[in-house]
Amino acid sequence: MEGRTAARQLPEPTKAKPFNLTAPKERIPPTPKPIPKLERSRPPPKSTYESSTEQIELERIRDE
Repeated sequence: MEGRTAARQLPEPTKAKPFNLTAPKERIPPTPKPIPKLERSRPPPKSTYESSTEQIELERIRDE
């Protein structure tokens, strides 16, 4: 048995596997932050928009 070597087995060729690709999931937009509800403010007094009695008297004096 001199000069003889054992017969070598050839390995099986690699088998290709199909890729396991999944469809991408749809991105969900983040929920908006709630806007805090504020208390209603009181309206300004009507005297803010009207002339004061002093102002009316001064105008009368000027007109005379």
